[in-house]
Amino acid sequence: IDGSQEITAGTVPVTLGGTGAITAAAARTNLVPTFQSSDTTAIDAGVITATKALHILESEAPATTDDLSAIASPAGSTGQVVYLQAKASHTITVLHNESNPGTGNSKMWLSGAPDRTLTGDNQSVLQLIYDGTYWTEVSYSAGV
Repeated sequence: IDGSQEITAGTVPVTLGGTGAITAAAARTNLVPTFQSSDTTAIDAGVITATKALHILESEAPATTDDLSAIASPAGSTGQVVYLQAKASHTITVLHNESNPGTGNSKMWLSGAPDRTLTGDNQSVLQLIYDGTYWTEVSYSAGV
């Protein structure tokens, strides 16, 4: 099966296109989003590289607060989604449309144009999607 053929699960036909699955059960499983385990991602001169779906951000040592102004390119592919959180005891400000993100980095376009604050102790989270130019906000929770 090359991933574009149709197979039958019981009496319901299932098309496997793009899931990489060879059985109907695997096709359903492959459609469920999963997160790779995430180590902390240190901000370096205001920039991170998006290598996973979930990034736990920490500021540059020895500070516990920092600004995130861009995500390194070509880290993203169009449609890629990332979730950002701050490490416990850290506060990260994600900057909207930073005027100088650095050569080869992609700006973040945040809803309503405010900066977003991620505080590790309150479980705040920011979800972004890459549109080929910007990392655009999908959702934000200020936490508890």
